[in-house]
Amino acid sequence: HTPWERDAGRRYKMVTYTYYEGYSGSTSPDGIHWTDLPKRQILDDPGDVGNFVWDARRGSYIGYPKIFEEIRGFRRRCVGFTETREFERWQKARLILAPDEEDDGGYVTKDGRTEFYGLSAFPYETMYVGFLWIYRLEAGDERIWPELVYSADGETWTRVEAPRRPVLELGAAGTWDDGMIFTTNHPLVREGRVWLYYGGFDGPHNAKDRPAGIGLARLRKDGFAGWRAGA
Repeated sequence: HTPWERDAGRRYKMVTYTYYEGYSGSTSPDGIHWTDLPKRQILDDPGDVGNFVWDARRGSYIGYPKIFEEIRGFRRRCVGFTETREFERWQKARLILAPDEEDDGGYVTKDGRTEFYGLSAFPYETMYVGFLWIYRLEAGDERIWPELVYSADGETWTRVEAPRRPVLELGAAGTWDDGMIFTTNHPLVREGRVWLYYGGFDGPHNAKDRPAGIGLARLRKDGFAGWRAGA
């Protein structure tokens, strides 16, 4: 939503991915009725996942599309960064986040590995917060969940350590979100709490039949992480 746009018909922006074509752009006066840009393709990176937001601090649109890189013998899904001041034209994404050796720990099979399926990241107060989608591939059981990352500039990210764990846990076995969780491009702050809408799947990435739904997770404002004091 960019309400300062002088053209009332362009106050909402949308980025859509189409297979074998790339990312395309559309604009809207109300977020309901949309018009495709004359030159639809605005970014031709090959990844089929991308999250895009307006960054008032930088005065530009920023995006985190999926890109592919050779990492320790595997062509892996990683996270790229792109930025533009003109919505119709985006720069080719460059690599900013890739799985490290710690991510590849704990696998049983030689082909077991971690990839990054996507990143939903956004300006928050004086910094940037992100949900990094961890994709664990192990012997046909491919699950995805978000971990917390943070940044001072939106480009150089720090992983939350000791230990790395989901910021939003997968559901218990047999529940609607036990296989995969995908977060929206940014949460909302409402009634003193952070509201995070997310997509959940009952089943792993490699399942043929995996029903999906939409959930709402909430936490106290600024409550992404903290220390719990003892006695």
